[in-house]
Amino acid sequence: MRVVVDMQGAQGASSKRGIGRYTREFALEIARTRGDIDLHVLLNGAFPESAIELRRSFANVMPPRNIHMWQPPSDIRGLDPKRGDMRFAAELMREAVLRRISPDVVHVMSPFEGYSDDIAFGVHDESRTYVTTAMIYDLIPLEFPDEFLNSDPRFSSFYQRQLDQLRTVDGFLCISESSVAEAKKHLGSNHWRGVNVSAGVNPIFGQTGARSRRTQSTLQALGIGQPYVLYFGGFDPRKNVLRLIEAFGRLTTTVRAGRKLVLAGWLAAHFEEPILRAIRENSIPEEDVIFTGHVDDTQASDLMAACDLFVFPSVHEGFGLPVLEAMTSGARVIAAGTSSLPEVVGWTDALFDPLSVDDIAEKIQRGVTDATFRKQLLRNGREQSRNFTWQKTARLAMSFWADLVAQGVRGTAERLESHEAAGATGMTHVSPVATDIASSGRSSFTPKDVNNLADAMALTLPNREGGPTIFLDITSTRELDVRTGVQRVAKAILIAMSNEPPKDFRIEPVYLQRSGNRWDYFYAHEYRDTLMGRPRSDSSDNRADMQSGDAVVCLDLSGPTFLEAATSGLFLRLQAWGVSMQCIVFDLLPVTMPDVFPVGTFEGHRDWLDVISRFDSAVAISQTVANELTTWLDKKVKDFESRVRVGWFPLGADFDEPVFTEKLSEVETALIDSLGDCPTFLMVGTIEPRKGYDQALAAFTSLWNQGIRAHLVVVGKPGWSTLEDNFRSNIPEIEKILREHPEANHYLHWVGQASDILLEELYARSQCLLAASYGEGFGLPLIEAAHHGLPILARDIAVFREVAGAHATYFVNGSAEDLATGVRDWLAASAAGETVASASMPYLSWAESAKRLTQVLLSNRAASS
Repeated sequence: MRVVVDMQGAQGASSKRGIGRYTREFALEIARTRGDIDLHVLLNGAFPESAIELRRSFANVMPPRNIHMWQPPSDIRGLDPKRGDMRFAAELMREAVLRRISPDVVHVMSPFEGYSDDIAFGVHDESRTYVTTAMIYDLIPLEFPDEFLNSDPRFSSFYQRQLDQLRTVDGFLCISESSVAEAKKHLGSNHWRGVNVSAGVNPIFGQTGARSRRTQSTLQALGIGQPYVLYFGGFDPRKNVLRLIEAFGRLTTTVRAGRKLVLAGWLAAHFEEPILRAIRENSIPEEDVIFTGHVDDTQASDLMAACDLFVFPSVHEGFGLPVLEAMTSGARVIAAGTSSLPEVVGWTDALFDPLSVDDIAEKIQRGVTDATFRKQLLRNGREQSRNFTWQKTARLAMSFWADLVAQGVRGTAERLESHEAAGATGMTHVSPVATDIASSGRSSFTPKDVNNLADAMALTLPNREGGPTIFLDITSTRELDVRTGVQRVAKAILIAMSNEPPKDFRIEPVYLQRSGNRWDYFYAHEYRDTLMGRPRSDSSDNRADMQSGDAVVCLDLSGPTFLEAATSGLFLRLQAWGVSMQCIVFDLLPVTMPDVFPVGTFEGHRDWLDVISRFDSAVAISQTVANELTTWLDKKVKDFESRVRVGWFPLGADFDEPVFTEKLSEVETALIDSLGDCPTFLMVGTIEPRKGYDQALAAFTSLWNQGIRAHLVVVGKPGWSTLEDNFRSNIPEIEKILREHPEANHYLHWVGQASDILLEELYARSQCLLAASYGEGFGLPLIEAAHHGLPILARDIAVFREVAGAHATYFVNGSAEDLATGVRDWLAASAAGETVASASMPYLSWAESAKRLTQVLLSNRAASS
C-alpha cells in the first residue's frame, strides 16, 4: 500500500503551532513504524527552509526518493478572492504530482491551510483512483461563527470552500472524540468514515534524566530566575489568555510574591496590545510577566519541567497537545474543562471553568499552595500521559487506511491490479496539467500569471531525461579567467570529471546569472567546449534543469555574485528540492589571517563561510583546511544537525614533457648563467603579504651581510595590482626592495613574469625551493619542486607538513632570524651532502584527484538527498 502524506501543515502559518508539531510527529512515526507500507511525503517548494528541515528530519527513516516536492505559483493566498483561478490551477498541479506518485492513499494533514500563504489543497480529479483522507483537528470557526466567520467575509468564503473540498474526501482521521463529534455534526454523519487516532508526544518531553543543567541554561537564556506559572500556546482569543492574566492578578499577595507568569509561544503583533493592556488593567507589574517568544521543543520541555504549575485555559481545542507535553515533562497541569481537554487531562479535579476568572484563579491558587493537590497532579500527569503515544496513533491511522483500500473505495483494488500487471514503477500518469487548466473554463490569467504558472510547472513537473547530474559551478572562471590558483584547480577538475564522469552520472558545467529578478544557474557548455577543444555542442547556455538527486559543486569563488544569489534564496530553493549543495573550500586565510589580505576581504570571506555553513557539504583541498573549517564551525554554528558536513581531498598535478617553441632571451640567459657560482634558492608565487617575502628578504639580507654567498630568485608578479598603493599593505615596499636592494641582480633576482622555458631552467639550476608562506590551503609549489627533484625548505606550518611530510626540510615558523637559521642549516647540510630529497614525494594526478573528490561528493550527496 503506497501512502502519500501531504506535509503542508508543517510548513506554512501553522508550522510553529500545534498543528505543525502534530503533522511532523505523526508523519515521522508513520515512517518509523510503517511496516510494508510504501510511505511518501509531499512538501511545498514555496517554503524552502521548512522543506530542508523536514528533509533532514526524514533522512534516517525513509528513502530520500520518497520525498516529493511541488511548487505552487506565487500569490495564491485564500484571503484574496481575485486569486481564485490561480489557486485552482495550483490545486490541479498538486494533483498532477500525486498522479505521478501513483498512490493508494493520499492523506492531507491540514486541509484549512492557505488563507494567508501559498498553500493549496483541493479534490478535483474525479477519475482519481486513490483514497483521500484528511486530518480533522477541530472545526472551531463553525462552533464560533460570530467570532471567526460572520465578522470576516473573506475568511468565511475561504473556509466554506475548504469545507466543500473536505466533504469530497473518503475518510477522516480525528485527533480526539471531541473532534469526531464536531466532524459528524458539521460534515454529516450519514456516510461517516472516520476514526479517532488521538495524539502522542515527542520523546524529548519525556527526557527527565540529566536535564537539570540544560533546563537551567534554558531558563537563564529566557531571563527566568524565580518560580513561575507557565502557559504555552497561541494567543488568539479562544486561547483565553486574557482571563488567565486576570486570574493571575487576583492571586493573593503571598502567592504572587516572587512568582512570575511566563507566557511561552509566538505572539503575533495584532494580539500584543490586548495582552499588554490586560496586564496593566490587572495591576500586574510589567516585570512579573515574561514573554519568551517562539521556543523549540527542547526549550518547551525545559520550561514545562521546571514550572511551578502549567495552566491551559483554552475555551476550545481539537486536542490540546501542550497539555500532554506538559504532563509528559513532569509538570503539574490544570486545564479548562471543555472540548477535548477532559480527555487529555483525565481527572476532573484538575479542570476549571475557562469562562470563570474566579474559578481559574482558585485552581491556580490551589495548584501552587496545596501540597496534597500538587502530588495528585503529578501522579495524574504521569499516569495519564502513558495513554497517549505516537505508536498507537500511527497504528490506528495505518489500520484505517488499509480498511479503506480493502473496501475498494474509489476502485483502488482494481487500479492496483492493473498497476502491478503493467509492471509500473510508481512514476506513471504524467498529467497534461496545462491542458487541464486551460480547459477548466477559468480564463482570468494575465501574462504575468502565465509566466508564473509556467515557472511553477517547470519545477513541479520536470521533463528532463537521464540520470542524476553533478553540476560544476565555474562562474568566476567562465566570466574572467585570470589564471588564479583557484581557477587552475576549477579547470583541472572540470576537465578530469568531464573526461571520466562517475558511473550513472552526468557532469555539467554551470554559472550563476540573474535573469530578471531571479538568480539561477545556466549551462556553461560553450566555455567547456572551448576549454577542452571540443566541437561546439548543439545545446545553448540555457537555464539549467536541476531536480532531486542532483548535486551542485561550487568549484571556484565568485564573490559578490555568489552572495547575491544566496541572498535571493537560490541555494535554499535547490536544497529544498533535494539538490545537494556542495562547495570546494580552498582556505580560511582571509578570516584566520585578515591582516595579510586587502580591506574588505575578511567580510566577504566571512559572509561566504556563513552561506556555505548551511550547505550540505564542504570539501576542503587538504585535511589541514578541513580541520580549520571544523574549528570555525564549532565556534560559529551551534546547530549541529543542520550545519555543513566537512570532507577533504588532495589536489593533483600533471606534468607533461615540456615542449618549448621559444628560446631564452639574452636577459634570461644572463640570469641563468649568473647562478652557477653558489647555491640558489627559488621562490615562486604572487608577491603578496602572506607569501612571506618580507621575512625572506630580511633573512637573506642578514645572511649576505654575514658574508654568506647564496642566490635568491623570486618569480612572481606583484599582487593586488588593481588597488592604489596605500591599500596594498607591504607589497610596494617589497617591490622597492626587489628593485633597489644593494644585491639586486647580483645575489637577488626578481622575475615578474617568467616564460615557461625560463621557469623550467630556474627549477633545473636552483638547489632549493624556499616555501616561506605564512598560510596556504594546499601547497602546489612543493609538488612542482618534487617533480623537478628540487629539495624543499619550507616554513613549519601544518599544510606543508601534510603535503611534503618527510620529503622536505622545515624552518621554525617565527621571525626572519628563524628563517635565516633555517637557510644556514640547510646550506650546511647541503655542503655535507645530507639534504632531504623531495623526488619520492607522493602526489596525485588531476584525474586521480578528481576521483577522490568524486568519492567525497557522492558520499555527501547520498547523506543529504
